[in-house]
Amino acid sequence: MQGSGIDRVLIVEDDFLAAMMLSQMLEEIGFEICGTAASEDDAVQAAIDLRPHLVISDFRLKSGDGVSASERIRDFVDVPVLFVSGSSDEVRGRAPAAVCIDKPYTLDGIRRGILTVLSAQAPVIEMSPANCN
Repeated sequence: MQGSGIDRVLIVEDDFLAAMMLSQMLEEIGFEICGTAASEDDAVQAAIDLRPHLVISDFRLKSGDGVSASERIRDFVDVPVLFVSGSSDEVRGRAPAAVCIDKPYTLDGIRRGILTVLSAQAPVIEMSPANCN
């Protein structure tokens, strides 16, 4: 977001249309999409190569899942993760303190989720469960 120093986003989403819609929303509010990935392994490699400031990830991926991807990414890159998923109960089951936005989401919901993740300045898994809407 403008003025936050956070502008490069990696989108982890296996649905091409959902990734494109999210990309457009993020660009509308001032983010640069540095890359997209559709699988857990691709997400980890993209995060290592691209060094995003923020990762926005779905739970269900072509291969693997977003929670596992975020855990692996954080082994290499200290980056906040926002989950956007139609499987938010599964996200909460695996990462109870994760910040997640239910699909379908709105631009305002994405913006609020990003602000929540960024304001914490801590790994998503260390946040309070109350932050998961």
